[in-house]
Amino acid sequence: TSNQAFIDLKTPSSDDFDVRLASDADGTVAVGMKALYALTSGAENLAVGYQSLEDMTTGSSNVAVGYQSQKDLNHADADCNVTLGNYTMDGVGAVAVHSCTAVGHNALSGALTADAVGSVAVGREALEANTEGQYNTAVGYKAGEANETGDGLTAVGYNSLLLSTGNDNTAIGRESLSSNTGGAANTGLGIWAGYGNATGGGNTYVGASAGRGTANQNNNSNTAIGWNSMLTVTTGQRNVAVGYGTLDALTTNSADTANGNIAVGYNSLSSLVTGAANI
Repeated sequence: TSNQAFIDLKTPSSDDFDVRLASDADGTVAVGMKALYALTSGAENLAVGYQSLEDMTTGSSNVAVGYQSQKDLNHADADCNVTLGNYTMDGVGAVAVHSCTAVGHNALSGALTADAVGSVAVGREALEANTEGQYNTAVGYKAGEANETGDGLTAVGYNSLLLSTGNDNTAIGRESLSSNTGGAANTGLGIWAGYGNATGGGNTYVGASAGRGTANQNNNSNTAIGWNSMLTVTTGQRNVAVGYGTLDALTTNSADTANGNIAVGYNSLSSLVTGAANI
């Protein structure tokens, strides 16, 4: 068949491909043992590496570079996926997942379903466990690693949103929102921003260590802007802190005693631990 190229190190000759492929498989390039081994009619696929796109038969416009990259992917509607790195997207099978991008060892390597469209994972083990989560973007080593079903995740930086399974979280910076599990609609910008929040939602933490707290905490609807603002927060809610060190000693909301505080300016209310409704 014309417009196809195979460099295959398996025992059968490359002539076997000419028997199997239809004319609408034009634009196919396969380099490596069993690369695109099962292809019949899928067009414009490129596979480089041992068993890359091995099971694909009819999908089109996929690019797989790396050992077992997209190895088991096989569906007529599985198209426009791009992977670079060993084991990238190697956990997906006969499902119509499309428009995904994975770059880095084990990136996006979970058992993806057809719902996981538009996922982007760049970095070793980025979005490694993702299954149904869609329209997620993770950039950095282990960014969004544990996410399985959460949608709309944006994680940039080492360990950012490492444990997250919630929806619509945004973390930019090393270990920002790293402990977040089921919390939704959180924003962390800066190294360790929102680090300790696990299940709380609707928080906005901007600045190095803003809202850092300790691991496995539940705080909701807080806004902290500035280095070390709300540094030790655990379960406080509806607090606003703007400026370096503001509300940096605030901890618990036992009996509603750490809620609804507003602090603006350098170190304002920095000694407050459990007070409520202070300005």
